Amino acid sequence: MRYILSTPIVFFLLGIFVHAIVEFGGEITPSFLFILALSPFWLWQWRYDHTSKNIACFYVIMIVIQIIWAIYFSETDKMTQIKGIMVTFSGLLFFLFYYPIIRDKPSLLKWYIFGEFIASFFYIDMIAIREEGGEEEQIWKFQIFPRIVRLTIMLYLFSVNSKFINKTFPIIFVGVGLLGLLTGARSAGLSLLTPSVFFIALQYVKRRTKIKYALFIGGIALYLIYSQFYVPRVLDGRITGGNTEQLLKVENPRNPFNLLLIGRSDSFVPFYAFFDKPLTGWGLGTSDPDYKYHYLQQELVNQEDEFDVNNVVRETIPGHSVWGSYSCSYGILMFITIFLFIAYIFRLCYRYIYLTGKYKLYCIYLAYAIIWSFLFSPYPTLKTTLSINVAFLVALLISQKKLFELANE
Repeated sequence: MRYILSTPIVFFLLGIFVHAIVEFGGEITPSFLFILALSPFWLWQWRYDHTSKNIACFYVIMIVIQIIWAIYFSETDKMTQIKGIMVTFSGLLFFLFYYPIIRDKPSLLKWYIFGEFIASFFYIDMIAIREEGGEEEQIWKFQIFPRIVRLTIMLYLFSVNSKFINKTFPIIFVGVGLLGLLTGARSAGLSLLTPSVFFIALQYVKRRTKIKYALFIGGIALYLIYSQFYVPRVLDGRITGGNTEQLLKVENPRNPFNLLLIGRSDSFVPFYAFFDKPLTGWGLGTSDPDYKYHYLQQELVNQEDEFDVNNVVRETIPGHSVWGSYSCSYGILMFITIFLFIAYIFRLCYRYIYLTGKYKLYCIYLAYAIIWSFLFSPYPTLKTTLSINVAFLVALLISQKKLFELANE
């Protein structure tokens, strides 16, 4: 069974169907159904190390907190609570499946990304396009440019054994990332630009103990790109696509945190709600009391327009953050658990990122994608993309660490 599941064709198909949606008591994917159906055959055959068991413990603790909340504090229907638990369980299952395979056979990564790239032509996020008005620049932002990002990553992974590619692809990442900024695909552009800038900074810092200097240099470089390249071009009208109008509303546009408050207001709102009720949280799917947090979101986005209840699409507390939504729903224990989860992942990055060799750029990309998802993606992201990225990143870190140890025995 292990041999069959660890083949390029299986990973290619898993990549294709991971974002397809099947209605089965909720939204699930064919990839999840496939992995779940075969779990009795593979779960007990995989070899799990100390690191993977630690990460699995975080998922288990999260599920236990959700179950306790559903039993003692639930204010919503049972199906809503079960769906919330299944999101975390799905993430755990994906992690347990992918981690040992990629740890032992990292070359399979490229086939999974290849499958995702092919799937992007069939599974189109029409909801996002409709919400943004269906204009051509939104199709570019949500469909065409994300395909370019996936294609860039796929080509990098297929050519990762070439020393020339390893030297040139960081520059290609920078170029594609800047293209995203210039054409209004800000978030997708940053997903390549940010890792490449930190990768280049790390190349000039050879010792692990000096990694904080690389992070500082990379942060300064990114801020200069933002404040001296991106902001002036938005203010003078040379960049107009996507959500660039948000920058025009910011009091101090050169402060990126001000832009985050407007552009990702629904990611900050659940944290406000959590601090209002930190002990037990509000519960998953709880209605927004008197539209308090919708009003707060409106205040963050646009202080000039009056709040209109008729514009509210969902009556639940707004939440576009995995960490924020889980904390808002389940309280302080969940907040601390996810904080420790994130801290553990980045502790592994700090310890082993210098040993990742040819996969270093991709590892930094995954680290960025993980922190972005925890902070700025809706909580269902945990059941697929976020957990798969965690599995890929940690597997690569441990795999390359073992190779380094074998080479230095």
